Amino acid sequence: MRFGIGGVCTEETLRPADVARRVEELGLESLFLGEHTHIPWSRESAYPLGELPRNYWRSFDPFVALTDAAAATSRIRLGTAICQLAQRDPIICAKEVASVDVLSGGRFELAVGAGWNLEEMRNHGTNPPERFAIIEDRLKAMNEMWTEDEATYRGPYFEPQMEPFLTAIDEYGWDRAEAMPTA
Repeated sequence: MRFGIGGVCTEETLRPADVARRVEELGLESLFLGEHTHIPWSRESAYPLGELPRNYWRSFDPFVALTDAAAATSRIRLGTAICQLAQRDPIICAKEVASVDVLSGGRFELAVGAGWNLEEMRNHGTNPPERFAIIEDRLKAMNEMWTEDEATYRGPYFEPQMEPFLTAIDEYGWDRAEAMPTA
């Protein structure tokens, strides 16, 4: 069995690099950081665990924070807990994932989820009842960006305004087959 730490980092907590170093020093396996782009001041969505913690308003972007953590460590796994993919552009997100994976030496793990804050979703143009289908579609598109030289995927929620495109990920010389196995 392996143990890791999950949470968020803000300007009021230890810096992600400091947390990651401590996780590694303790012999733990991983550090996973969550995300909320923002918390709307006026919302109907109740936080499922009671009072909404202050750090939800202040959390760093997980990809930036995990890059800081990666630069400070050499062994621990690093990942999102969770990436709110229905609220992200899939082309940019695919590049962020690949970038952190390369900069961490292949230690990145992507965990996605649908979220609970309906107002946050709506602020990103996401229709909450469709969020699971959006996530599925975006994962299919991102997987193709990671595994194919030319991305041609089109789906109900992913219709880029270009015909097939070379993935920007190719710039890094990322070993996609090794980093993102499809089986």
